Amino acid sequence: MSEAGFAVDRVESGSKVLQQALAEAYDLLLIDVIRLGLDGWEVLRRLRDSG
Repeated sequence: MSEAGFAVDRVESGSKVLQQALAEAYDLLLIDVIRLGLDGWEVLRRLRDSG
């Protein structure tokens, strides 16, 4: 994605994905659903719940 000119933020853990997604405005999130700790499905649920 970055080679195509898109700005890319890479985050390693589900909890950090959630934290960053709540703090920043993104046009697109690509989230791996299989993560240690907070999985991608739970991150999506919490993002939806937060509005």
